[in-house]
Amino acid sequence: MNFVAIDFETANPSPTSICAVGIAVVVNGQVVNRFARLVRPTPHYYLFTHIHGITAEMTAHAPDFASLWPEVRPLLASQPLVAHNKHFDRGVLARTLECYGLPPLESPWHCTVAISRKVFPQFPNHRLSTVCQHLNIPLNHHEAESDAAGAAHIALEALAQLKVDSLEALEKAIARLPGPHKPHYYSRRWHA
Repeated sequence: MNFVAIDFETANPSPTSICAVGIAVVVNGQVVNRFARLVRPTPHYYLFTHIHGITAEMTAHAPDFASLWPEVRPLLASQPLVAHNKHFDRGVLARTLECYGLPPLESPWHCTVAISRKVFPQFPNHRLSTVCQHLNIPLNHHEAESDAAGAAHIALEALAQLKVDSLEALEKAIARLPGPHKPHYYSRRWHA
């Protein structure tokens, strides 16, 4: 099974304010490549340093996302994408590409929040840090590369748990599992 897990950290409530991107590339069920870059956000001001520790000084000379996109785009390579809270990460990527006049990314997205709720309902909550702790997945939370790798490993654990070999098969297997869908625990940091 091949897919790419992705995570963004943002500097402020604007969805275009990516200040870090992390990627974990999964090939044949193994994380084979990890990628992390700081990004100069647009707009370039910080309100979320207390969450991820990234400051304006750290990104002052970093590339903006448009300059970094030629390096990021090949890693995604039309693969299915995985994120822990796909609504946030998918929205950030879509709005940022639009901001820079870049074509949208046409890839299916899968959410490890939703996956973990169904596959691991016994966990007290389904925050990335909680799920990784219960599955013994190393995590440096709110570091984009580590968060992306954490989401990749959650997806791999779920695939193994349900004995399926693709994200599409996982989604179908999850749809058959019992239990109500719980409301999403994240509050949006930005509004569409």
